[in-house]
Amino acid sequence: MLLSAGCSKGNEKTNDSEAESYDVVSAEIGETASYGGMTFTVDFAEDPGIKLESGMNAMFFHVTIVNDTDETVTASYLNNFCMTVNGTFYEAYQCCTIPAMRALYDYYDVQAINTEVEPHASCEGYVACEVPPRYDLIELYYIPKTTDRASRISVTLTEDNIRKTAK
Repeated sequence: MLLSAGCSKGNEKTNDSEAESYDVVSAEIGETASYGGMTFTVDFAEDPGIKLESGMNAMFFHVTIVNDTDETVTASYLNNFCMTVNGTFYEAYQCCTIPAMRALYDYYDVQAINTEVEPHASCEGYVACEVPPRYDLIELYYIPKTTDRASRISVTLTEDNIRKTAK
């Protein structure tokens, strides 16, 4: 079942305090949202308690992406994701870092999602991000088409729906 939860124009604060307008389709963890022929689900999110050298924690998001278009599209942690944590916006290069990817590999022995998705096919995998050790609200953004960075799917997560895990 496809749930398309709320489409709205949103404003985000960037780190330099500029406000930009985005077309946003919103969903909760476990819900599927669709935009531009792409569907996206955050299946679950994990906080394994891994502290990185930066003072941030590693957090893992297991995602499913479905391409219902007639074109092959890229699904890449570096090109298709960004996030807001406690109101502070982070571009992919600020949150999907090499230390976070290394933590994912060390924890699960898998690489972060970085693949081509054929027309009418799907993929699943992980996005690993650096997040502050204290968070109340996280919004993970999936940008279906990197040529249209102003349109995105936003998945809202709170401390209550993020799994605390440890090996």
